[in-house]
Amino acid sequence: MIDVKQAVNLAVKFFTELSPQGGIVFEEVELAQNGGNPHWLVTLSVPSPGSSGLIGPLGTRDYKVLQIDAEKGTLESVKIRKL
Repeated sequence: MIDVKQAVNLAVKFFTELSPQGGIVFEEVELAQNGGNPHWLVTLSVPSPGSSGLIGPLGTRDYKVLQIDAEKGTLESVKIRKL
């Protein structure tokens, strides 16, 4: 089983390959079960289109949740997280 550090590193790698943009920030991680299969839910944020890229009142961020299979280390899904 991959550990939390590996899961976060894989999530950043996968997301960068899918959407090569700067300003990726790790936000949170959770180990969950999906039908008996463990998976990591890794939340990353990126600057919103048209944003200054800053965090706070001068810039907004979009949040993405990447589901990583905890046994195989494969990307299962990428979803938009609404706050």
